Amino acid sequence: MSDTKRLLLDKFKDRKFSASHCRKAVDSFYDSLVKVPKSKGKSLERQMVIQLQRLARGDRMSSESFAPEGMLPKASKHKKFYALKRLPIRGYCWQSTNVKSTYFVSHYISKDFQKLREKDTTKVHKNWYRIEEYGHEC
Repeated sequence: MSDTKRLLLDKFKDRKFSASHCRKAVDSFYDSLVKVPKSKGKSLERQMVIQLQRLARGDRMSSESFAPEGMLPKASKHKKFYALKRLPIRGYCWQSTNVKSTYFVSHYISKDFQKLREKDTTKVHKNWYRIEEYGHEC
């Protein structure tokens, strides 16, 4: 998919929140589309954009499309990270405690299984530490 036709932006900002992608998160979304039939790819992209816009507006999200997925590092006081779901794509994100009114999207995967993989939890934790503990940019 050509970069000029991409709908998924680095940041979605609305009246209540911002949804910002971590480094290479947008690329991971498009990499995940490789496993999806081309006829379904553009639709999935639009659906994910709509979901990120809803998140930024502060709209209620159903537990089917925005589900708690795993725990953030212990330093976060037992908070959870979530999965933005547009099957078979999942985007892992958390609400920041240090950057006001911001959700950070760590990365996306194409997932055809139920169990959360350790490598995905590790990637979320690394991004969380980089942003929340060390104050680095997305």
